[in-house]
Amino acid sequence: MPFMDEATEASPLIPVGDADRQEPAYSHTNDSEWTRDGVQTAALAAFFILLFAVADVFRYFSTLQLLELGVCHEQYTAANPDVPKQAAQNIPGDFCGSPAVQQYVADLRGYLVALEALVGLFLTLPYGLLVNRCGERLVAGLSLLGVSIACAWVLLVSFSKSALPIWTAVLAPLFQVIGGGSPVLYSVLYSIAAKHIPDSSRSLCYSFFSGAQAVTEIGAVNIAALLLEKKLEYMPLVLVFPVCTTCLLTLFFMKPKQVAKTARECESGIPEEESILGMGSLLKGVHAVVEICQNPNILILLAIFPITKLIDTIYGVMIQYIPRRFGLSFATSSRLSSIPSLETFLVLVVIIPLMKHIAETKFHVAFRKVDMYIVRYGFLVMSSSCLIMALSTTLITFMLGVSTFSFGSGARPVLQSILTDMVDRDKISVLYTLMAVGDALVSATGSLIIHHSFSIAIGWENLLWLGLPFFIGAACYFYAFVGAGLVRHTALSRKQSMDSDSD
Repeated sequence: MPFMDEATEASPLIPVGDADRQEPAYSHTNDSEWTRDGVQTAALAAFFILLFAVADVFRYFSTLQLLELGVCHEQYTAANPDVPKQAAQNIPGDFCGSPAVQQYVADLRGYLVALEALVGLFLTLPYGLLVNRCGERLVAGLSLLGVSIACAWVLLVSFSKSALPIWTAVLAPLFQVIGGGSPVLYSVLYSIAAKHIPDSSRSLCYSFFSGAQAVTEIGAVNIAALLLEKKLEYMPLVLVFPVCTTCLLTLFFMKPKQVAKTARECESGIPEEESILGMGSLLKGVHAVVEICQNPNILILLAIFPITKLIDTIYGVMIQYIPRRFGLSFATSSRLSSIPSLETFLVLVVIIPLMKHIAETKFHVAFRKVDMYIVRYGFLVMSSSCLIMALSTTLITFMLGVSTFSFGSGARPVLQSILTDMVDRDKISVLYTLMAVGDALVSATGSLIIHHSFSIAIGWENLLWLGLPFFIGAACYFYAFVGAGLVRHTALSRKQSMDSDSD
């Protein structure tokens, strides 16, 4: 979903904090054993991610519903100025479903998601530097504060219909300048967890994290839908505050871990903080980016990685598409959106691990080749599913497309693991920052394009064109499928990447 930077999906920010370091000396060897503190901290980070996923679902659905009700009320009172205030509270359902109202709602949703993505885009790097100086937990706490204030703003605008126009609710992401919002928060939490996860377990852990988040969203979506059906549109947003408070308490029990010193630190004896907080930090970061981008295989994968973020936008527009196309209520549409979450959980936690086990043990296929197949054909499945959704004339065929779409959900965590394995360990944080910037760009531009295309299609008489956002999604996923096919699995290891750079 658009607010949910998938999370799932988040990447550590650039250099890790001084207060969060504790690994002895520099070494190129990877951790292969779980430690007691590692299991505890990784579990707490996963618990935090799941809690915040609930808060994300609550604020997303409640905000969308409040936007629609606000637009409907605003346009109804403008069209009927003589109607008393009490009568204006009982607006006919046909009026709220009119093309004029739905077009405006679609545009506002697109602006809301795009603005949140832009906030994350511009603040990822500054808060990455702040993490180094102040520690990951402090930045995560600030992010929770910014999200809570943004929710409070939406509530204020919704309660003050006569004083504040409903479009001002779209400005809520600006309050997430405090802490950087969801993108920074997820990045910090994944950064804490990643330092405790053995490299050999990274791919499966990322899949399990994403799968657990998906199944958590199922319960959260149904709770939110139930509250919306009971006409308690404000309640999900109100519940965000205690959930964020619980997340804040969870931070205090985490034990951040130091990363190993870099080779340059060991050779020079100069603490990395001096270069990070000084001008050397910028030069070092630029040098790392240049080295990463010299590898054409990494460059191709970085170009297609942000496409995996479109899954949130596709699910987001689906919530408004179903009521408009098939005449169902918003609450029912919200419940239907939980079906992909269950399927995503099964794909990430059951199907992908089983597929990898069978391919690697029984057929002796190299694990990097298996991972690349999962990524490439995952994109193809999502492209085909978007076409099914776009061309569907009945709810059954549309949900069939939604169900098959979920089978491509493993592409993101597996591709993230592939990219991580292609760079040196001291460049992983820079790689993840590039991935986060790409995510933010796609979230902003993709949300604007897809939601605006839906807004335009609402005004056309032919209902088939309502599926225009899904046609756009199909084209984007097919581009990613072609791009993934250009990368050979033999070029995916760190050694091969280094050889490619030297060539």
